Amino acid sequence: MAPSSHGMGLEGDKSKLAAGDGPFFERRSVGEWLEWLRHPRASERRQAAQALGQLGAQVIKKVVPALADALRDRNELVRRQAAESLGHLGEPAKRAVPALAMALRDEKEFVRQQAAEAIGRIGAAARFAAGGLIEALRDPGRYVRWQAVIALGQIGPGAAGAAPVLLELLHDRVEEIQIAAARALAVIQPAIVGTLTDALRQGDSR
Repeated sequence: MAPSSHGMGLEGDKSKLAAGDGPFFERRSVGEWLEWLRHPRASERRQAAQALGQLGAQVIKKVVPALADALRDRNELVRRQAAESLGHLGEPAKRAVPALAMALRDEKEFVRQQAAEAIGRIGAAARFAAGGLIEALRDPGRYVRWQAVIALGQIGPGAAGAAPVLLELLHDRVEEIQIAAARALAVIQPAIVGTLTDALRQGDSR
Protein backbone atom coordinates (compact mmCIF):
# COMPACT_ATOMS: atom_id res chain seq x y z
CA MET A 1 0.00 0.00 0.00
CA ALA A 2 1.41 3.40 -0.99
CA PRO A 3 1.99 5.88 1.83
CA SER A 4 -0.50 8.64 2.40
CA SER A 5 0.50 12.01 1.01
CA HIS A 6 -0.69 13.80 4.19
CA GLY A 7 2.29 15.41 5.93
CA MET A 8 4.79 13.54 3.79
CA GLY A 9 6.52 16.31 1.83
CA LEU A 10 10.23 17.06 1.92
CA GLU A 11 9.81 18.69 5.31
CA GLY A 12 8.87 15.27 6.61
CA ASP A 13 7.04 14.15 9.72
CA LYS A 14 9.17 14.25 12.86
CA SER A 15 7.20 11.43 14.38
CA LYS A 16 8.57 9.12 11.67
CA LEU A 17 12.20 9.68 12.62
CA ALA A 18 12.24 7.20 15.44
CA ALA A 19 10.37 4.54 13.52
CA GLY A 20 12.33 4.59 10.27
CA ASP A 21 15.62 2.83 9.55
CA GLY A 22 18.51 5.24 9.05
CA PRO A 23 20.34 6.96 7.54
CA PHE A 24 18.04 9.89 6.83
CA PHE A 25 17.66 12.38 4.02
CA GLU A 26 15.28 15.31 4.33
CA ARG A 27 14.02 13.78 7.60
CA ARG A 28 13.07 10.51 5.95
CA SER A 29 14.68 7.14 6.38
CA VAL A 30 15.77 4.79 3.61
CA GLY A 31 12.78 2.56 4.32
CA GLU A 32 10.36 5.45 3.97
CA TRP A 33 11.88 6.60 0.69
CA LEU A 34 11.77 3.04 -0.63
CA GLU A 35 8.05 2.94 0.17
CA TRP A 36 7.68 6.33 -1.50
CA LEU A 37 8.89 4.78 -4.78
CA ARG A 38 5.50 3.03 -4.86
CA HIS A 39 3.49 6.21 -4.37
CA PRO A 40 0.57 6.56 -6.80
CA ARG A 41 1.73 10.06 -7.83
CA ALA A 42 4.65 10.20 -10.24
CA SER A 43 5.97 13.42 -8.72
CA GLU A 44 6.40 11.66 -5.37
CA ARG A 45 8.07 8.63 -6.94
CA ARG A 46 10.47 10.95 -8.73
CA GLN A 47 11.25 12.70 -5.45
CA ALA A 48 11.97 9.34 -3.85
CA ALA A 49 14.31 8.33 -6.67
CA GLN A 50 16.20 11.57 -6.21
CA ALA A 51 16.45 11.13 -2.43
CA LEU A 52 17.67 7.55 -2.72
CA GLY A 53 20.49 8.73 -4.94
CA GLN A 54 21.66 10.88 -2.05
CA LEU A 55 21.35 8.09 0.51
CA GLY A 56 22.63 5.24 -1.59
CA ALA A 57 26.34 5.40 -0.79
CA GLN A 58 25.50 4.32 2.76
CA VAL A 59 22.90 1.68 1.91
CA ILE A 60 23.83 0.47 -1.57
CA LYS A 61 22.34 -3.01 -1.18
CA LYS A 62 18.88 -1.58 -0.53
CA VAL A 63 18.93 1.39 -2.86
CA VAL A 64 20.43 0.07 -6.10
CA PRO A 65 17.83 -2.69 -6.73
CA ALA A 66 15.02 -0.23 -5.99
CA LEU A 67 16.38 2.35 -8.42
CA ALA A 68 16.98 -0.35 -11.05
CA ASP A 69 13.31 -1.32 -10.75
CA ALA A 70 12.34 2.35 -11.05
CA LEU A 71 13.94 2.38 -14.52
CA ARG A 72 10.78 0.54 -15.60
CA ASP A 73 8.38 3.03 -13.99
CA ARG A 74 5.40 4.00 -16.15
CA ASN A 75 6.38 7.67 -15.88
CA GLU A 76 9.33 8.83 -17.98
CA LEU A 77 10.44 11.49 -15.47
CA VAL A 78 10.71 8.87 -12.75
CA ARG A 79 12.74 6.64 -15.08
CA ARG A 80 15.06 9.52 -15.90
CA GLN A 81 15.55 10.37 -12.23
CA ALA A 82 16.28 6.75 -11.38
CA ALA A 83 19.01 6.68 -14.02
CA GLU A 84 20.43 9.98 -12.81
CA SER A 85 20.56 8.75 -9.21
CA LEU A 86 22.29 5.52 -10.23
CA GLY A 87 24.88 7.59 -12.06
CA HIS A 88 25.32 9.72 -8.96
CA LEU A 89 26.18 6.57 -7.01
CA GLY A 90 28.88 5.65 -9.51
CA GLU A 91 30.78 2.35 -9.41
CA PRO A 92 28.88 0.95 -6.38
CA ALA A 93 25.77 0.90 -8.59
CA LYS A 94 27.30 -1.67 -10.94
CA ARG A 95 24.57 -4.22 -10.20
CA ALA A 96 22.15 -1.91 -11.99
CA VAL A 97 24.15 -2.02 -15.24
CA PRO A 98 21.87 -4.61 -16.93
CA ALA A 99 18.82 -2.47 -16.15
CA LEU A 100 20.59 0.66 -17.39
CA ALA A 101 21.55 -1.17 -20.58
CA MET A 102 17.88 -1.95 -21.14
CA ALA A 103 17.05 1.71 -20.52
CA LEU A 104 19.24 2.61 -23.50
CA ARG A 105 16.24 1.41 -25.54
CA ASP A 106 13.68 3.50 -23.65
CA GLU A 107 11.08 5.20 -25.83
CA LYS A 108 12.07 8.62 -24.48
CA GLU A 109 15.29 10.14 -25.75
CA PHE A 110 16.12 11.95 -22.51
CA VAL A 111 15.84 8.67 -20.58
CA ARG A 112 18.20 6.96 -23.03
CA GLN A 113 20.67 9.81 -22.68
CA GLN A 114 20.54 9.69 -18.89
CA ALA A 115 21.02 5.93 -18.91
CA ALA A 116 24.13 6.30 -21.07
CA GLU A 117 25.49 8.95 -18.72
CA ALA A 118 24.87 6.72 -15.70
CA ILE A 119 26.68 3.80 -17.31
CA GLY A 120 29.64 6.04 -18.01
CA ARG A 121 29.76 7.26 -14.42
CA ILE A 122 29.85 3.66 -13.20
CA GLY A 123 32.99 3.33 -15.31
CA ALA A 124 35.02 0.20 -16.03
CA ALA A 125 32.65 -1.91 -13.92
CA ALA A 126 29.99 -1.23 -16.57
CA ARG A 127 31.95 -2.88 -19.37
CA PHE A 128 29.17 -5.42 -19.93
CA ALA A 129 26.99 -2.55 -21.17
CA ALA A 130 29.46 -1.72 -23.94
CA GLY A 131 27.37 -3.61 -26.48
CA GLY A 132 24.30 -1.56 -25.65
CA LEU A 133 26.31 1.65 -25.89
CA ILE A 134 27.65 0.60 -29.29
CA GLU A 135 24.05 0.16 -30.44
CA ALA A 136 23.27 3.59 -28.99
CA LEU A 137 25.91 5.10 -31.29
CA ARG A 138 23.29 4.65 -34.03
CA ASP A 139 20.56 6.36 -32.00
CA PRO A 140 18.63 9.04 -33.91
CA GLY A 141 19.10 11.42 -30.97
CA ARG A 142 22.38 13.33 -31.23
CA TYR A 143 22.66 13.78 -27.48
CA VAL A 144 22.16 10.07 -26.90
CA ARG A 145 24.96 9.32 -29.37
CA TRP A 146 27.19 11.94 -27.77
CA GLN A 147 26.61 10.56 -24.27
CA ALA A 148 27.14 6.99 -25.45
CA VAL A 149 30.52 7.96 -26.93
CA ILE A 150 31.55 9.61 -23.68
CA ALA A 151 30.41 6.58 -21.68
CA LEU A 152 32.48 4.21 -23.81
CA GLY A 153 35.53 6.33 -23.11
CA GLN A 154 34.77 6.23 -19.39
CA ILE A 155 34.56 2.43 -19.51
CA GLY A 156 37.98 2.40 -21.13
CA PRO A 157 39.77 -0.64 -22.64
CA GLY A 158 36.83 -2.85 -21.68
CA ALA A 159 34.94 -1.17 -24.52
CA ALA A 160 37.55 -2.04 -27.17
CA GLY A 161 34.84 -3.50 -29.41
CA ALA A 162 33.55 0.03 -29.99
CA ALA A 163 36.73 1.16 -31.76
CA PRO A 164 35.55 0.57 -35.36
CA VAL A 165 32.35 2.57 -34.86
CA LEU A 166 34.19 5.31 -32.98
CA LEU A 167 36.55 5.62 -35.94
CA GLU A 168 33.54 6.22 -38.16
CA LEU A 169 32.27 8.85 -35.76
CA LEU A 170 35.42 10.88 -36.29
CA HIS A 171 33.55 11.99 -39.41
CA ASP A 172 30.16 12.49 -37.76
CA ARG A 173 28.22 15.55 -38.86
CA VAL A 174 28.11 16.77 -35.26
CA GLU A 175 31.44 18.26 -34.19
CA GLU A 176 30.92 17.49 -30.50
CA ILE A 177 30.54 13.81 -31.37
CA GLN A 178 33.73 13.88 -33.45
CA ILE A 179 35.65 15.34 -30.50
CA ALA A 180 34.13 12.89 -28.02
CA ALA A 181 34.95 9.95 -30.31
CA ALA A 182 38.59 11.04 -30.58
CA ARG A 183 38.86 11.33 -26.81
CA ALA A 184 37.20 7.96 -26.27
CA LEU A 185 39.55 6.27 -28.74
CA ALA A 186 42.54 7.79 -26.97
CA VAL A 187 41.48 5.96 -23.81
CA ILE A 188 40.15 2.73 -25.32
CA GLN A 189 42.86 2.08 -27.91
CA PRO A 190 45.69 4.64 -27.74
CA ALA A 191 47.61 2.77 -30.45
CA ILE A 192 44.90 3.59 -32.99
CA VAL A 193 45.14 7.28 -32.19
CA GLY A 194 48.92 7.13 -32.54
CA THR A 195 48.59 5.49 -35.97
CA LEU A 196 46.08 8.10 -37.12
CA THR A 197 48.29 10.92 -35.87
CA ASP A 198 51.31 9.52 -37.74
CA ALA A 199 49.24 9.17 -40.90
CA LEU A 200 48.06 12.76 -40.66
CA ARG A 201 51.60 14.00 -40.13
CA GLN A 202 52.81 12.06 -43.16
CA GLY A 203 49.98 13.50 -45.22
CA ASP A 204 50.87 17.03 -44.17
CA SER A 205 54.51 16.53 -45.08
CA ARG A 206 53.72 15.57 -48.68
